[in-house]
Amino acid sequence: MTRQLYLAVDGGGTKTHACISLEGLVVDGYAGASNAQDVGVQQAVTEVKRAVQAALSKLEKAGVGKETDDRCPVAFTTAWICLAGLDSPAEVATMRTALGPYFAHPPASLFVENDALLLAAPLLRLASASEDKPTDGLVVIAGTGSLAMSVRAHHGQIRMTGRRGGLGFLFGDEGSGYHIGREAVRRLAYRRDRGELCPSEVERGLLLHYGARDVDELIANAVSSGVIAASLLAQVASLEETDLKQFYLDPSLNTSPGAAETLRKLRIAEGTRVVLAAAVLPEPDPLALQILRFCAGELASDVAGLIKDNGLSPSAVLCVGGGVAVQGLYQAVFLEELAARGIKPERVVLVAEPARAGVEAISGTASQRDA
Repeated sequence: MTRQLYLAVDGGGTKTHACISLEGLVVDGYAGASNAQDVGVQQAVTEVKRAVQAALSKLEKAGVGKETDDRCPVAFTTAWICLAGLDSPAEVATMRTALGPYFAHPPASLFVENDALLLAAPLLRLASASEDKPTDGLVVIAGTGSLAMSVRAHHGQIRMTGRRGGLGFLFGDEGSGYHIGREAVRRLAYRRDRGELCPSEVERGLLLHYGARDVDELIANAVSSGVIAASLLAQVASLEETDLKQFYLDPSLNTSPGAAETLRKLRIAEGTRVVLAAAVLPEPDPLALQILRFCAGELASDVAGLIKDNGLSPSAVLCVGGGVAVQGLYQAVFLEELAARGIKPERVVLVAEPARAGVEAISGTASQRDA
């Protein structure tokens, strides 16, 4: 009997997570950033391969072979590879072509899509429960970057029906970690320019975080990609996922044109931790709350526009994911901003691990179809 292997990959601006399911056993593998717009197509492919190979190495005892000649040694029943930065049919086609040679045994079904679609995995289960009736929903991702999508799940597949955002940090990413970090630095600069000297936990925290003595030095340090912020360095150094650690600490792995820009973006996004920490103090910093509400409100406005443009119900199921979105305080503020715009989802599904949710959805859907 053929063994059923399923693969889901979640690739973003910070890391790549591969999840493989084999007869109920689920294993994980990690690697560095695979947003093709940040690191380039070839580097993105390299990180996907590293993540998949890291996961496969955990299945060796189950009789799954090692990769040979830098190619995947197994045939997946379904491979669902979702990467940030795949925002057009041409970009998807380019990535699909670049990934093709890695699969020595082409999957029976290979899907290459934007990473936001992976967050809609829970809708596959809802759709299968409703038999032939399509299930419409909303997907919001707020991590290093951000994106909002309207989607439809039907017959075991998910299709995007509309989108807002996903324009990258230069043109958008409202409500993301980068947006929050940038807004925090910008508001401190504006306060300085107006001569406002009122103390702020956000200012104190950011100066400490970036090793700066004043706002001018803060701005310089925040955009410098030469040295990773101390807290990010500590987090990376403590990671168990060796490939992910090496991506950030080994300069030889960061030679792509977008590597310096990626690190710069991550440095600015790191400021989000300071803002969130200041907002949950016994006496919350008013500036921190203002920043969170403003940024979450921008993302909520994108969702409102998406609903209006695509005729969705304001009570549609909402799937939320991303490193910022999973933070409790941010979730609460974001839902309040949605409610202020007349949007009250009947159900909010927090997708903390999109790759795991994805592999569980496609393996579960397949078994239901085969039954």
